[in-house]
Amino acid sequence: MAVRLTKNPYNGINAHHLSLLQSESSLWESFHGIHITHLWEALRQHLPAGYLVRSENSIQLVPSSLDQLETGKKTKPIHTRPDLLILQVAATSTPEALMPEPTATLALEDTLLAPEEIPNALLIYEVKEGRLGKAVTRIELLSPTNKPPHPNHRKYLEKRTATLLSGLSLIELDYLHQTPSVLTVLPTLDQPAYPADNTYPYSITITIPYPTLQEGKSYVYGFHVDEPVPLVPVPLTYPESFLFDFGAVYQHTFELDDYAHLLIDYSQPPENFSSYHPTDQAHIQQCMNLVQAS
Repeated sequence: MAVRLTKNPYNGINAHHLSLLQSESSLWESFHGIHITHLWEALRQHLPAGYLVRSENSIQLVPSSLDQLETGKKTKPIHTRPDLLILQVAATSTPEALMPEPTATLALEDTLLAPEEIPNALLIYEVKEGRLGKAVTRIELLSPTNKPPHPNHRKYLEKRTATLLSGLSLIELDYLHQTPSVLTVLPTLDQPAYPADNTYPYSITITIPYPTLQEGKSYVYGFHVDEPVPLVPVPLTYPESFLFDFGAVYQHTFELDDYAHLLIDYSQPPENFSSYHPTDQAHIQQCMNLVQAS
């Protein structure tokens, strides 16, 4: 007998839910648009004073961006338009907090690719004296078309490079375990030689191109099935940041996804169960057992 739930039985990302979304593009597109809206709502409530967030519709690829990377020449700042953008509206002080430890830290330049549009972007801006200031942070909820082996992966990397060259910090939310990371320097789930503690089905990557592009870092926060989504620092005007709970926003979106509640059957493994690492398969099976026993 089918087992349906409206509450998420997983402690973090719902493996049944994300597997379902990856099985059909229209399901992912619907989730993507709704989740971006929920992220915008949550960021509005939690951004420190002096910043605002707004949604954008596309990313503009600047052809000269890769030449700038190779030559080191400074040009007029390039502002791409991604999922979410954070802006500063006034000077602010950030209280000290215990920051989480990333599962990997990479040199920013190692994540760049030197050589269509991504919908519903959010950007964080600064606003000073009642006027819209510079964009400071871009937030992307990665879609399957952004990731390898999709042909648009290279285009995404070019736009990613343009974003970092413009001086924007970048947050990439990757909940798509069936495709490799956009950062090809990371191990992937289809490489069985890597142990479970080095490969993660889900990740949040924060890339900060400061104090210089050459000194910038990408901080990867990977997490497994049935693990809470980690609290992560959202970068603002360098070196400011604030802790944000992306997991709470995902839970909110999941609980409102009535279509998924009708389709998910917890008596059966998720779509493409074999695509999960054996460790995560065990977590999924454990969750299913608990659901059916309750």
